[in-house]
Amino acid sequence: MHDGRVDILLATHNGAHFLDDIVVSIVAQRYPSFAILVRDDGSVDSTLNRLASLCQAFPDRIRVVERDVRSRGPVQSYARLLDQSTADYVMLCDQDDVWLESKIERSMRRMRQLEAAYGKQTPILVHSDLKVVDERLVPICDSFVASQGLNPRCVDLNRLLVKNVVTGCTMTFNRSLKIMVGEIPGEARMHDWWIALVAALFGVVDFIEQPTVLYRQHGRNHVGARPLNGKSILTWMGQWPQLADDFRKTLCQTEVLLCRYGEAMTANDRRLCQTFLSLPSETAAGRITTVLSHRFFSHGLWRTMGLMAIIATMARRFSLPRGKAGDR
Repeated sequence: MHDGRVDILLATHNGAHFLDDIVVSIVAQRYPSFAILVRDDGSVDSTLNRLASLCQAFPDRIRVVERDVRSRGPVQSYARLLDQSTADYVMLCDQDDVWLESKIERSMRRMRQLEAAYGKQTPILVHSDLKVVDERLVPICDSFVASQGLNPRCVDLNRLLVKNVVTGCTMTFNRSLKIMVGEIPGEARMHDWWIALVAALFGVVDFIEQPTVLYRQHGRNHVGARPLNGKSILTWMGQWPQLADDFRKTLCQTEVLLCRYGEAMTANDRRLCQTFLSLPSETAAGRITTVLSHRFFSHGLWRTMGLMAIIATMARRFSLPRGKAGDR
């Protein structure tokens, strides 16, 4: 089971306080064939010093492949790391988490099962649940997906266009998917969302119910496990302009997805993307009808109702940077 090297991609940015925990937890993995590739994204704290010490302590396991004096953000940082990877399999890693010791072994066992069923030429992505902890690794909840009201097995295109349910720091994917993903565009909402979309379109996405990561929550999380309750819903509704802009970016992501992969998509998937992109040109009533008929739903009643409110009230001519929706 241990044939097949894994590249673990770690993007760092001002993460010196957490680096020892994550690197030590990876080095302690039971799966033997892996390397950690690190790209630093313009850190101004002692991250580079910590990385130098860790490279010296584990010279056969960790390698800094790029240092950047300016921050490009997580999407492009992981995109550049992906370019550096030459292994058969890829895993993504966040600097502030801790991996459970069976993470690689368990993920690769599932990957092998799927490759045996579908063939190595099939793009395959495996992801898992996470255990949410605080900054000191004290447990907060045993299941991230349950606490967020997500259905991680719901990766049909109509749902995945609206919201990502694949957490990047739990991802394992094979070389076939890496090749299909190619260069992650700047318009991608997040690198993991883009990879999940490509996997759902052209391959297999599978979920491991057991947590494989301690998902650390602290004041500097780029994306975190925010509680889903009445208070959070009110806070969310108070960010209406930001939510509308986020939906515009989601449409832009779909536009680029269709431009890049449209000819390779099935006719149904292509029409679904075109329909999603046509929402801004419809009347408010027409948008709601389209959302309901094509089930462009988020996860949970409150998220879906909020999404429908945003779609119903957005400007009739909602501009997309890359051209009009449906111009194919």
